Amino acid sequence: SPKGLGSKTVRQMFADGKVAMLFDGPWVVSTVKTINPDLVEHVTFEVMPTPTHAAITGGAFYVIPKDSPHPEDACKMLNVFYDPAAQQRYLEDLVQIPGTIVEPSEAFLAEVPWAGTMAEIAAKYPGGIGYAPPGYEIQAAEFRQIVVDGLSRIYSGAASVEEGLDDLQRQLENWTKTL
Repeated sequence: SPKGLGSKTVRQMFADGKVAMLFDGPWVVSTVKTINPDLVEHVTFEVMPTPTHAAITGGAFYVIPKDSPHPEDACKMLNVFYDPAAQQRYLEDLVQIPGTIVEPSEAFLAEVPWAGTMAEIAAKYPGGIGYAPPGYEIQAAEFRQIVVDGLSRIYSGAASVEEGLDDLQRQLENWTKTL
């Protein structure tokens, strides 16, 4: 996609058929469906062209603070979130990547064929960048922001892969010294 444009503009351009490829998530398909419904059947997901095929994910995770007054209730709520039926609905009703491996139903895939590819990629390459990096779970949001910003420079062509990763490594090392 074009350099220097905000995500909203690039998503609009993609939906208008002016951008051939987009690094984004399943939510962009809703934009396409609203703006250019004829394009939706041509939208799909592909494996990231990186050595590990790991995707850059926004990711979300839940924690229960050690001083929580109701940790048992919080655990019950987590069990509700991660119940297989709830994860199925997350995939099929919200068309989002579930937190667990979920097999899309045939009826859902008939309506949203690209989601099958999305779910397969998520299940096959679960090591995406973004989900509670080991050792930095508490600072995950800040860690993710540094990594995504660094990788964005590479993907946009503002830095070579070697230069961008070397710079990212330095940034992360300097950041960890502040913790």
